[in-house]
Amino acid sequence: MWEKWLRKAGIFYGCVAAGAVILRLIDRTWLIISMGIVTADALLLGGRILLACVFLAGSAVLFTGWRKSWQLERSAAYAVKLSLDKTQSPGVIRGEITRLLGVRPRLKEPLTLGLSQMDSIDRKQAKLKEILDRNDAASLNEVVSTLDEAEQTVCKNLVRVLNRAILWDPYEANKPGKEAVFEGHQRYIGRILDKNESILTMCDTLLAETVSYLGEKTSGADDGALGLVAMTEVMRSLRGMDGGDES
Repeated sequence: MWEKWLRKAGIFYGCVAAGAVILRLIDRTWLIISMGIVTADALLLGGRILLACVFLAGSAVLFTGWRKSWQLERSAAYAVKLSLDKTQSPGVIRGEITRLLGVRPRLKEPLTLGLSQMDSIDRKQAKLKEILDRNDAASLNEVVSTLDEAEQTVCKNLVRVLNRAILWDPYEANKPGKEAVFEGHQRYIGRILDKNESILTMCDTLLAETVSYLGEKTSGADDGALGLVAMTEVMRSLRGMDGGDES
């Protein structure tokens, strides 16, 4: 990567230097005799200003291009381990999504949605904790563990999103013949995020069932307990909602 940008910088700054030499070699006296002092000085000043603008603009383009290439190279060499066989760290996944937002601008919307889904599960866990603390219902550990499992499923699905986002090379997405491949990545990411939305909806239902159960338990009714058990069983099926197919 360094050789490529050094070569481009060498060509550009060589051209700028050649332009500066040409300006220096122009005979001001000859210009004054040919065009008059006002026109001659205006031409020389305009040439210097133009050369300075070219220098600044070219330097900015070179720096921007080098920075993007550096970010892509850094992204490809990143060493964070996100094995789907292990318990996922929400903080690590959040950091990876944030990092990729800077180098995958065309995936900003789905990656931002992934962060929003992580925020959502965090809020649900906080709400459940508050509900259980307020109602002195520490015995409902099954609900807590079910919500924790939901968080893990959401995180594992987001690992799959990250894998596809890394494959989605912005420098090749518009090349002839590549459209179908990259559109496939986007469709897959969309399907995974839709699964996460379904999981979050199930979590909302579980929280509602928990509140209903606590209210009915106080009044001595049993229907709420049955509803809560049934909902917990549904949430246990989360293993079937983790991304699975890589097609």
